[in-house]
Amino acid sequence: MTGLKEKILDERAKRLKNIQEKDFVQSGDYYLVFIINPDVFAIHVSHLLEVGKYQELFHVPLLPDYIPGVIFRSGKIIPVINIKTYFELRTPGLTSSDHVIFLEADGLIFGLLADRIKGLFTFSDEELFMNRELSLPKEIKGYFQNDIALLSIENIAMKLRDISF
Repeated sequence: MTGLKEKILDERAKRLKNIQEKDFVQSGDYYLVFIINPDVFAIHVSHLLEVGKYQELFHVPLLPDYIPGVIFRSGKIIPVINIKTYFELRTPGLTSSDHVIFLEADGLIFGLLADRIKGLFTFSDEELFMNRELSLPKEIKGYFQNDIALLSIENIAMKLRDISF
C-alpha cells in the first residue's frame, strides 16, 4: 500500500511541476475588498499585514472621533480607525462580526474596522474610475465596478502622523 501512495504522490508532483504561475495569476493587482454596511471598500494588498476579528479597543482621551481606541499588538500601540466615522457614514454601530484590518503605510501601522471581509479580488488600473467632476476626498482614489471605493492608505496614514498616541 505504501508503494501505491508514493506512486500517486509522484504523479501528482509531476503534474504540479508542469503548471505555470501564469495559470493561477490573473492580470491586475490584488485588493482586499471589505464591507462597511452598506458601502464597499478596497485596499491594495501591498499595505495589508493581517485581518483579525474585532477585539476590545482601549479608549485614549483626546483622540479624534474616528479613532475609537487602540489595540496593543506585538508590543506596539496600534490606532484603529472607524471608517464609518471617518467618512461620516450613516451606518449601524459595531457588531460582534466586525473585523480589524491591520495595515502599514510609510512605516506606520494602524487598523481599520470592517463589518465584513468580502475577499481578495483582482482589478486592473483600467477598471479604476476617477471622475474629475466628483469632489472625492483625498482618501478615496476612485471607484472600481459596483461602487467599490479604493482607499488611499497613504493619505489616511499621513493624517494619522499628526496625532500622538
